Amino acid sequence: MAMALARFSLYAVALGLVSVGAVFLIAPTILTTTADILLPVPVARMEIRGVYGGFFVGTGVFFLLCARRQAWLRPGLVAQASIMGGLVLGRGIGIVVDGAPSSYIVGLLAIELLALITAVVALKQLDRVVGIDGHVLSDSGAPMKLEVLSRVTSKKSGRPPLLFVHGSCHAAWCWDEHFLGWFAAAGFDTHAVSLRGHGGSEGSERLRWASVSDYVEDVRRVAAGLPRSPVLIGHSLGGLVVQKYLEQYDARGAVLLAPSPVNGMFHSGLRLFRQNPFLFAKVHLTLEPGVLYATPDRVRRFLFSSHFSEESITRHADRLGRESFRAMLDMTYSLPRVDRIRSRGCPLLVLGAAEDVIVPPPEIEATACAYDAPFRIFPAMGHDMMLEENWERVAEHVRQWLASNDVRSVGSHPAQAG
Repeated sequence: MAMALARFSLYAVALGLVSVGAVFLIAPTILTTTADILLPVPVARMEIRGVYGGFFVGTGVFFLLCARRQAWLRPGLVAQASIMGGLVLGRGIGIVVDGAPSSYIVGLLAIELLALITAVVALKQLDRVVGIDGHVLSDSGAPMKLEVLSRVTSKKSGRPPLLFVHGSCHAAWCWDEHFLGWFAAAGFDTHAVSLRGHGGSEGSERLRWASVSDYVEDVRRVAAGLPRSPVLIGHSLGGLVVQKYLEQYDARGAVLLAPSPVNGMFHSGLRLFRQNPFLFAKVHLTLEPGVLYATPDRVRRFLFSSHFSEESITRHADRLGRESFRAMLDMTYSLPRVDRIRSRGCPLLVLGAAEDVIVPPPEIEATACAYDAPFRIFPAMGHDMMLEENWERVAEHVRQWLASNDVRSVGSHPAQAG
């Protein structure tokens, strides 16, 4: 209901502004005559076309874009309330100073006042669905439900829990395939979250404009619910989410598997665009990153090594889903703040795959160097290292790193900002 009211308000104002602006552009004297405004010289008509015509049309287009993008709903409503409030204030002062208005001015004042009230009401209702901090809540006003798969060991080893964060178009299932059970058998409590709009989590209808910051909030919520501070393990986009999490919150350690690089995905994205121009054009035209993995052939090309079995390719392809277009853009433009992350002193490990076409080995090395962290490139593996046939080599390397760094469950609680 709140989303519908917000969009209705913005669409209505957009339609009104574009319509009136178009009239001023084409035939400015039609409306000015109705308001008893004279345009005796060409310069006056030119100014009306520019200010009332061009400005109204441009502002209407802006409100139209805001109505179409969930992340822009609140800024659009704030702008609507500000503009309409200014018009109401100006007309009100004019009535007080200049005397009784015409019926035309009264009509405009009523419309502008209605648009102002609608924007304010929509903003208040939106705050119940999308919190003040910008994170989407469920329709009941509570934070949306997130799917978390867990494997809890009966051993009391003192080891910290492991919290796994998936990458683009995946969900918690990709960790449950091998890693959750394997690390539980090694004495770790393991948990994998499906970020909003993925897997069994809520938010699929709002996924397209979910941001990396939204995903960080999902991880924070799950981490805060654990009894002890976790080690975070993120893959691909999940690796960026982990890095952005570490800008604000503490963790016992972090492992980045084929992570979105510290310098962003621009260079890798440009390379992939040159190799697959029509496919990437389709992604941007449809605003659907999941198009990249829409067929088993593409899944093999982008996610797995050349020798990965056809049966496994088909099985995993069926489980891949949609992804946020905004999060895909964040991988290029929302770069991790390396200095801030390093200052928090969280131990990091960076892992890559020799046959990864999305985040190739040089990008892995650059990320590791930025953090002065150890790294390793695994041969005969593609981007989805945790699902490859030799996945256990990756898991064992992570286990050894955890043991050698003596990463134990001590220190601050997860999600403690600093």
